[in-house]
Amino acid sequence: MSRITVLLVLLLGLAVALISIDRAAIADFLAGPKAAQNSPAPAPQAPVAREVALQSDLYSFDYVYPVQAAAIPGLAGLLDRRIEKAKVRLESEAMEARKQARANNYPFQPHYFDLGWSVAADLPGWLSLQSSVQTYGGGAHPNQHFDTLLWDRKQGRALAPLELFTSAEALDAALHERYCGALEKERAERREVSIAEVRQDEMWACPGVADLTVVLETKGGKAFDTILLLAAPYIAGPYVEGSYETELAVDGAVLDAVKPEFRAVFQAKR
Repeated sequence: MSRITVLLVLLLGLAVALISIDRAAIADFLAGPKAAQNSPAPAPQAPVAREVALQSDLYSFDYVYPVQAAAIPGLAGLLDRRIEKAKVRLESEAMEARKQARANNYPFQPHYFDLGWSVAADLPGWLSLQSSVQTYGGGAHPNQHFDTLLWDRKQGRALAPLELFTSAEALDAALHERYCGALEKERAERREVSIAEVRQDEMWACPGVADLTVVLETKGGKAFDTILLLAAPYIAGPYVEGSYETELAVDGAVLDAVKPEFRAVFQAKR
């Protein structure tokens, strides 16, 4: 094949390629920056649940909060700051523990921190969250505790559930009899003894509200109508019994303990 023939074949191929170029792409290029400015912006992404998961030879760290919290900038910022604080503390404690282990010639056990927030109530003016926290700091066994918070959508602030009541003592008085009765029943079932025997155990008296984690819940979806009382290990019984979770319906006695300015967001269950 002559050089002229080869050249003609190459030119023909190039012409075919140019014809196949997307005409719309050529038009966008020729239109320049102005056309790009007028093109519709991509739709904003909806908030998603946030999770921070870290793993190293020192520790494992996992912190999650739900989409409802991520959708509120002020609350998301608060939780993000808590993430950083918990992470820094875990790393510091793990580094110190490893240092002590090496100095005293015993094996180091990696630490961990695992916290997951979940929604207890999502109301027009309020978001109630609860969490279970699992930790290990090198002791004989892992530990568990609970946390909770309320987000006041109107005021843009975080509150502890007890701040909605006149006092912890007032709420305790409203719940004590029902709570202790339910707790005694659960203790008796776990220990496989009678309720009378449970009541004779002076070491583990029925805890008051101030020693529990108080979570405001909704079953009807319109107001706080249920109170969840969480007792971590060692609060209502020995470690081997685990935690105790008790739900109680809001009643008239509870309503009387609510501060007047928050009364409208509570409802007694019928």
